[in-house]
Amino acid sequence: MFRHNMLIAFRNIMRHKGSFFINLTGLSTGLACTFLIYLWVTDELKFDKFHKNDSQLYQIMEKSTENGIVIIHDGTQGPLADAMKKDLPEVISAIPILSLEKHGIKIPMQIDDKVVKAAGIFSGREFFEMFSFPLVAGNSHDVLANKEAMVLSESLAVSLFGSPDKAIGKNISWELRGKKQTSKVSGVFAPLPPNNSMKFDFVATWDVIYSDLFTNSCELLRHAVPAGEHGRFHYFKYATHGSL
Repeated sequence: MFRHNMLIAFRNIMRHKGSFFINLTGLSTGLACTFLIYLWVTDELKFDKFHKNDSQLYQIMEKSTENGIVIIHDGTQGPLADAMKKDLPEVISAIPILSLEKHGIKIPMQIDDKVVKAAGIFSGREFFEMFSFPLVAGNSHDVLANKEAMVLSESLAVSLFGSPDKAIGKNISWELRGKKQTSKVSGVFAPLPPNNSMKFDFVATWDVIYSDLFTNSCELLRHAVPAGEHGRFHYFKYATHGSL
């Protein structure tokens, strides 16, 4: 019976070759597209899900209307993090972030005669407590406790010092928009996961750029960020018992 059915199917295929190959091509294309869409959706749903406190983490967006068009900005006001921690008891922690990588800015990092260009972020001191980026050297609770502290990626530490261990406690000279600064390496983080939306080679404190390099928010945006772009982003950790 099975052999008979297969013989009939083969004869029909040979009799209608054109229709068979059209149907086969359509079916194969549909299955391939469905599989690719599934992989894409799965990857998107896994983005930034490696953070331990993922369910409590939020990024603040700004909604505005310009010429009758509603626009959502990811850039927000500088003092927002301090105001949230002060006025909202449900907010456990809140940090500002200025991302150089997002604006395509790389700054020179210098050790003696060795110079390496890197893109990083300037963040609140609770960055490594809020986000689960593993450290290969340093403690997440106090790695950014000092204003002059800087945490390097493992690859940047190797490029500048030869190994992560040799980088700890060493000074790095760097320059942003003509303003020079020296930071001390307080930690080294492991390679960033591929399903991570943040890209950076180093993390320095928000205080060093906001108080030492640029004395006010207008100067910060004018010199550190390209014209017309929003420079600061805010994230916060919300209490599990709170409601948004």
